[in-house]
Amino acid sequence: MKQEMRANILDIAANDLEHSGGANLTVRYLAERANTSTQAIYTQFGGKQGLITALYQEGWDRLSETLGNLEQEEHPLEQLIRIGLAYTDFATRNPYLYHFMIGRTLANVMVDQEQVRHSDVWQRFTAKAVRRAIKLGYLQGSANEIGYIIWSLAHGMIELSDNGFIRPRVNEKIIRKSALGVFLAFQGPKFTSPGNPTESWKL
Repeated sequence: MKQEMRANILDIAANDLEHSGGANLTVRYLAERANTSTQAIYTQFGGKQGLITALYQEGWDRLSETLGNLEQEEHPLEQLIRIGLAYTDFATRNPYLYHFMIGRTLANVMVDQEQVRHSDVWQRFTAKAVRRAIKLGYLQGSANEIGYIIWSLAHGMIELSDNGFIRPRVNEKIIRKSALGVFLAFQGPKFTSPGNPTESWKL
């Protein structure tokens, strides 16, 4: 019962974040929307700081679920592209939640630095895909370094798109071409083998 109430409150908080930018994220407001008492929310989250921290964790949990539901592509480089596209799509569909996940500040409350560990979900998925590409000979180098570079590219794309510099419909094309630059910088001995999907990305 407590877990159901917790999930319901976080759903309400996440929905309000997307509709009002977090303007209504008060304990009283959430208690009214969840048809419960303010004391119940304090008991569940320990106050506003705890609630904001839980919402931060919820954002990364949702991204983890999104990435975890991706089917594995036969080609490891295409898998990396799919992860990048899923990440940017998540940010597009949940803009306020995404920027909170990156900025860690909401409703004048900052999430503790310690909680940044939840962002490891992105690096975990990308590093796994990069290690597979390295093992198969398509890339070479540090899996973590390559993963962070891809993350930087994805985040930059999101910022440009959010601020109107890039039209959403051309995102995939630009992401593929940007990723191609990273793959070329870290190309392994098998990178130019027949059937490499990056050949079509150059068009």
